[in-house]
Amino acid sequence: MYSFGKTPTNLNRGELLSYKLRRLCEKVQGIQAAVLVNSDGLLMASHPLPTNEIDDPTGGEAVAAMASVTKTLADRTLDRLQQGSARRVILEGEHGTIAVLPAGREASLAVILTADAKIGLATLAAAQVAQDVTKIIDA
Repeated sequence: MYSFGKTPTNLNRGELLSYKLRRLCEKVQGIQAAVLVNSDGLLMASHPLPTNEIDDPTGGEAVAAMASVTKTLADRTLDRLQQGSARRVILEGEHGTIAVLPAGREASLAVILTADAKIGLATLAAAQVAQDVTKIIDA
């Protein structure tokens, strides 16, 4: 298990979610960005902070929407094939990887990984943060 250090106690819920994502990106080699998205595809938190440019395909809002669609399609496919709910969805490309993991009842955590990232270690750390985030948003 990764150690992300002691969590500050003086943060509100939104700041705490952003803090968790920032620490994930700082501590795990190969994670470029992390986005927390609700089931409607709306951005809840991200690191690095999203750009204001609507056409930026790597901006927080765009990644949140794509992660939500990816998770929904994976869940539908697995349900149709009677395989249960998605534990994680990994899209591996030439220039990097995107992993989407459930984070509570109505949210998902998406991480963007570099091409040389150790996918297993990165998704393990992301799963740990997804559990932490679940405790925050489902409380």
